[in-house]
Amino acid sequence: NCLNEPSNSPVQVIKPYSVRWYLEDNGRGGRSLYRQVVTNGGATVSPADEISEGVTNMQFTYKVGANAAYVDASAVTSWREVTAVHAQITFAAVEGSLTRGDTRGTDNQVLTRTLNDYILLRNRQVLQ
Repeated sequence: NCLNEPSNSPVQVIKPYSVRWYLEDNGRGGRSLYRQVVTNGGATVSPADEISEGVTNMQFTYKVGANAAYVDASAVTSWREVTAVHAQITFAAVEGSLTRGDTRGTDNQVLTRTLNDYILLRNRQVLQ
């Protein structure tokens, strides 16, 4: 019984649910990443949770089949053929516990970093 604690089983049963991730102004002069649970086919949404302050950009591209290039979602004609996802997220330093001097570079511009992650979708590998 995976639902009773403690369990010595390495298995965990989780009911899947839909979640919407998006960027929005946070009301403090910056942008943040938000998460919102979606139910009833999108008709009902929970209140949004702010996940990370300072996220300024988020882009996803997709590898389809054995093609080498990653493409935008609009170019995907069959989601069953998607084998990997490239997630690119840009963060900007945020004042708060940091001072203005800590969030700016030598050119006086806000420090930013971009995270690139490549996610291979399980059971979608195309053998070549």
